[in-house]
Amino acid sequence: MKKYHAATVRSASLAPALALLLGSAAGCATGDEGDPQTRAALTSVFVYLRAEAFTKTMPDGRDVVMWGYAQDSAFGAHDGVLSSPGPVIELQADTTRLTVQLENNLDVPTSLVIDGLRQSLPAVRHPDGRVRSFTREASPGNVAPVTYVYSVLRPGTFLYKTGTSPQVQVQMGLLGAVRRPSAAGEAYAGRAFDDELLLVYSEVDPELHDAVAGGQYGPGLAVTSTIKYVPQYFLVNGEDVMSGAYDVDPSLAGRRLLVRFVNGGLRSHVPLFLQADVLALAEDGFPYKYPTKRTAVLMPAGKTADVLFTVPASGAKLLYDRMF
Repeated sequence: MKKYHAATVRSASLAPALALLLGSAAGCATGDEGDPQTRAALTSVFVYLRAEAFTKTMPDGRDVVMWGYAQDSAFGAHDGVLSSPGPVIELQADTTRLTVQLENNLDVPTSLVIDGLRQSLPAVRHPDGRVRSFTREASPGNVAPVTYVYSVLRPGTFLYKTGTSPQVQVQMGLLGAVRRPSAAGEAYAGRAFDDELLLVYSEVDPELHDAVAGGQYGPGLAVTSTIKYVPQYFLVNGEDVMSGAYDVDPSLAGRRLLVRFVNGGLRSHVPLFLQADVLALAEDGFPYKYPTKRTAVLMPAGKTADVLFTVPASGAKLLYDRMF
């Protein structure tokens, strides 16, 4: 059972400081927040992402080649740590512009999209008469960054991922989460929280990963599509959780916990809460006009959802996935 304790769950009171630290690592200006020039700079966030392959050892000892993202301090710096899901892109409540610069260290073209956030798109390429990408691509080993700009931002939880051949590249691990509050300690207007927890779901089919890594995926090769995708590992925040059950440290009892769900995999998930009803606030970054109480959240592929609840005194088996 996975246990989320005070060091894992993020406190709303620390959110501004953490966001500033993450923004600084991503190339966002920092300084005295009281200075007008500094505040103007903080409304624009720059993130430098690098797509690259890495090897992950699963709990059974099997090594699987993954594709993931690292957040570097600048394009070409290579000082970030690769992971899948990639680093969380943290936005302030007053962030008005997000700029992502992508470096591609894979051997195939890739790109970046954020589901639910508007982006100006170029003409989509149609190589060999087939649509391959939903947006502009970064060529393998690109020497200059490919830039993606989002200037229409809203509060919520969002999924970022590759926009190129997503049927395979997302499954290889090119995905991550974006979150933006309505205000400090507030998920959406009038919905305050004390702490927050982000859970990103994904899966791994090791046979597919081996085929891609070995150059055996594609037309006329050993694996021609992902239709027969059979995941063997089910990940939450990049770690294999076969039981699908989690609990929260009892020290958080009585506090309002915002849980942000992101399903970056192909399989549906149904997080079920025990000993507590939750208030469903939003999905895909769109708040409900009338939030409703639930005990479970339906999470089809690509879905994000935000729920709010008060942590009960008992921390045992607070949350588990009904699909396991």
